[in-house]
Amino acid sequence: MSDSLMSNRQMEGVPPIDQAKRAIRHALETIRDNPKVAWHLGIGTQTFALLTEAAATLYGEDVEKVRKAFLPPEVEEPPRGSPVIRYVHGQVPIVINPPEA
Repeated sequence: MSDSLMSNRQMEGVPPIDQAKRAIRHALETIRDNPKVAWHLGIGTQTFALLTEAAATLYGEDVEKVRKAFLPPEVEEPPRGSPVIRYVHGQVPIVINPPEA
């Protein structure tokens, strides 16, 4: 992650409601457009349900219409046995290798 994304404000001067709309839309577009992200955060997850409900409320749309609009066309399951990388803000990434099956 770029230091500039962590240290610079992305929405300086944008009203709070528009900041929320922009952030929610960005998250939903990422879920829709990235199959690996969709696997973890897409349809059937609490994250997808909450984001789409919030978007529907903010934009005055029907929640089912919003869910269909951001439905990922495909999802990609990560390979079995892939290492998990965990980040803690301000620290070095930690790689956790899953146990051998």
